[in-house]
Amino acid sequence: MKKNIWCDSMFCENNSAWMVGSALNALFKFDFDTKTYKYITDFPNVPIMGFRVNQLCMKIQNNIFSFPDCGECIWIYNIDNNNFDKIMIDNPDKVRIGIYMAFKINSSIYAIASGLKQIIEIGVNKKEILGIYSIEEYMQNSLVNCEGCVVHENIYFTIPEKNIVCEFSAKTKKVTVFDISKNIMPQTICYDGANFWLTGKTKEVVKWNREMNSLTYYTNIPKSVGMFEIVDGIFFENTSDTVYQRPLFRWSMNVRNKIWFIPFTANKVIYLDQATQEICACDIESEYEDGESWSRIEKVKYRFECVFLNRYIFLYSYKNKNYLVIDAKTDVAFPVDIVLEKESREEIFKQILVKHDSIIETDATDILDISQILKNTDGRKEKEDIGKRIYQQGLDVKDVII
Repeated sequence: MKKNIWCDSMFCENNSAWMVGSALNALFKFDFDTKTYKYITDFPNVPIMGFRVNQLCMKIQNNIFSFPDCGECIWIYNIDNNNFDKIMIDNPDKVRIGIYMAFKINSSIYAIASGLKQIIEIGVNKKEILGIYSIEEYMQNSLVNCEGCVVHENIYFTIPEKNIVCEFSAKTKKVTVFDISKNIMPQTICYDGANFWLTGKTKEVVKWNREMNSLTYYTNIPKSVGMFEIVDGIFFENTSDTVYQRPLFRWSMNVRNKIWFIPFTANKVIYLDQATQEICACDIESEYEDGESWSRIEKVKYRFECVFLNRYIFLYSYKNKNYLVIDAKTDVAFPVDIVLEKESREEIFKQILVKHDSIIETDATDILDISQILKNTDGRKEKEDIGKRIYQQGLDVKDVII
């Protein structure tokens, strides 16, 4: 299986999805039927090679909004006119903005900027910032998790280190905080229409009822589920602990009456069947780790991309560097190659060659190979320039945003 382009999220629309590359700073469109994707455009006056300049995109009408991670502004690409608008974000301290989630409510987008400790309201029609709401008092030295959900006109997200769930009202622009009585350090949160579901650094699934502010703990996770670890140079699967140093799961979603939990460092995908309340584990042979594979830089398992047709859960596998699809109807997982169209590949090569002379004499035949070469050559200067911003908050922050 070939390596696939790495993107941080897909925005689904009918049988296609929009995506922004994580190492290739460009906009792509993916066709779920043909499993091919094409290059749409890079961003004006910005190098096409740039690590996580933008991480998240959202299509509203005929506009694609791209939100910065290490970048400086929100780009708005008009599909009909093939042109760009941009919204600059005030960032006097030059911190990593870190917009990992954004939600459309009525005619506004609410983007949660973890690095700035703000919720930024953007007018969809005016294409401008309408309001900035600080959440610094709730964060202090912590980070907002990168998963949240909307219920009616409220946004719910977690701050793991503070052991809280935050509710932001789009009507009042106020934040309400809910303390979790047990120190689970909630990392994932999703909603099933009546209750929220949480996981954190403990080996359990937690159901939270917002109206009653009550918690129900499910500890019936299969014994084989645990965390991949390397301790003193020895790789092993830690399935015996009940509390871990890092969160087991990073993403969650309600699909086909099952609450799915996607691993951060856990060794298996799990789901809770709401009909039976049973928790099951998915054994995916190709995703099993060993000491060699787990020694990679990204000691995490997956990146959640999207849910397609309310059935197929698309993930990016850090181990195999390709896409993995879970069929939530059959509970079967299978790898999927997504192939870049030949014309798009040629166009990207042209863009890279114009801006990066050092690769002309290499024997690279794949765009992903070029990405690696640039990291080791002329990409080094760029990495040094943004290094402080990328790693300013320490390795724990790096674990959170991967």
